[in-house]
Amino acid sequence: MLPAAGARALLAPAAIAVAVLAASGWLAEPRVGYLVACVLATAGGAFALRWYARGPARGSLVIAVAALVIVAGVSGRAQWRFARFTRAPAEVGSREAADQRARLARAVDAELRTLRHVAQQARYIPAEAPAAKAALEHYMKDTEHRAALVYHGDSLVAWAGTLHADPRALVAASGVAQTPFGLTLYVVEDSAAVRVVAASLLHAYPPADHLTRG
Repeated sequence: MLPAAGARALLAPAAIAVAVLAASGWLAEPRVGYLVACVLATAGGAFALRWYARGPARGSLVIAVAALVIVAGVSGRAQWRFARFTRAPAEVGSREAADQRARLARAVDAELRTLRHVAQQARYIPAEAPAAKAALEHYMKDTEHRAALVYHGDSLVAWAGTLHADPRALVAASGVAQTPFGLTLYVVEDSAAVRVVAASLLHAYPPADHLTRG
């Protein structure tokens, strides 16, 4: 038989192993029983670490316990959401849809503010082409999804970024242009002889979404 101290030293690895198995079971089939077993075994393993000798092995067990705590927290939240949806799928679905619409509205408003700032600043960019392009890229930050075009009269004098729409269709003060590529959000600053268009990819349609995302 193992001495009492040796038996106690094995409790932490054993409990952690049980917690890992329970977590794996929950991933395969999300059930409350697996989650409860994972939480209890993790707590037991953390408590039993007091009897484990200090050293590299103990450090590995501490890391394992910390990872299991995170797994248990994420799994518990997912289990709660799943249970809530099971009880009232229509209500939860409606609430989630409303939350998504609100998040989309906030994101679009934030992007519009950014585009307006870009358009306003672009009116004062340098006349030299390399400096103008560098200034536009500085204001845009994101040259993959955003674009800025500066016109003097009918002449395009500077541009930067990636435009995913026909510039001739961007005629309103602000709006969304639809193309076969996707939806482009844009604003137009038109003052005196200077006209600036700032645009951003809002949504890419398949198969364009494999190349970039709005």
